[in-house]
Amino acid sequence: MNRMKVICQNIREAYPEQIKIGEVYFLDADNIFGDQEGWYAPVYDIDGNQIGSSLNLNHFRRIE
Repeated sequence: MNRMKVICQNIREAYPEQIKIGEVYFLDADNIFGDQEGWYAPVYDIDGNQIGSSLNLNHFRRIE
């Protein structure tokens, strides 16, 4: 898996506890995909636990 380190910049309104503003996560950059509503990727916490299988990338900002 090609991991991309990101920080959460806004919550998901439908699931506000799923990701937290200011927390660091990793995106699976090998599995980014897009549709008419945006770009998505699987997201993992810093321990490698999958948080979601297709979260919109506009919730995150790349770091490092």
